[in-house]
Amino acid sequence: VEVTVCLDKPTKKRRATKVRVTGFGKEGREQGVVTKVKDDLNYAFIKCCDRADPAFFHFNDIEGQKAANGDEVEFNVGEGKGDGRLTAKRIRKLPHGTVSFERTLEGRFEG
Repeated sequence: VEVTVCLDKPTKKRRATKVRVTGFGKEGREQGVVTKVKDDLNYAFIKCCDRADPAFFHFNDIEGQKAANGDEVEFNVGEGKGDGRLTAKRIRKLPHGTVSFERTLEGRFEG
């Protein structure tokens, strides 16, 4: 967040003005790949790296250009309005090769 601090002359108190969000933290961000793009309806789904269920999103929730199948993205997940499905918000495209779908298996394996 960027702010300009001004002195309020009548009260002699400092206050923040021109408050501007410059970015969001990485906390709670997930990654995935865009699949099932529905151009005519302005929505698509994301195959999530860390979840079995896909996340739904509207095109107006993605920063910059429109989404295409295979785009790698970073996003926040919420629950849809009343239907309980995963909804992706604040979606940002990532460079190709960023997203990994590796799974760590616990236990002892021989072979």
